[in-house]
Amino acid sequence: MAGPVGNLAAGKPAIQSSTLFNAGFEAALAVDGRRYPMQNAAPSLRSCSHTLSDGTGDDAPFWEVNLNATYKITSVSFLGRQECCGERNSGLNITVAESSAGPYTLCYYYPLGPGFVNEMKTFHCTQPLTGRLVRISRAVDVLNPCEIEVYGYPLNTIQQ
Repeated sequence: MAGPVGNLAAGKPAIQSSTLFNAGFEAALAVDGRRYPMQNAAPSLRSCSHTLSDGTGDDAPFWEVNLNATYKITSVSFLGRQECCGERNSGLNITVAESSAGPYTLCYYYPLGPGFVNEMKTFHCTQPLTGRLVRISRAVDVLNPCEIEVYGYPLNTIQQ
């Protein structure tokens, strides 16, 4: 196994369970490599993804990145918005899977309670997990990350 590498998620394909206003706050904004925590910025500066709000059809929001290769995942960092909404950054389930069929294994649970605003929090997996998909989900409304970074070790050098 090789040594640790930089942010595995930057520029990788991402999806989310829904998108606010059907456009403008896509999942890819959270892996654009920009640590810019302003959602309410000009479209060219916007760097936060956003699922639908409570009561609008997404009561179990998730955000997921496909790393395009299998890694031993050790930690996930989450940048919260600068201007508001820290409560959206609690009750986070961070899971890892080999495929979308699962199973998704818990890396870390960040409990409900005080959220965080304008801060990059790093969550270390309770143990390194092997997978290519990293998912962040909540059992309550809205996910709104401004940047997600994934760290770990490559298992091989073949990118698929």
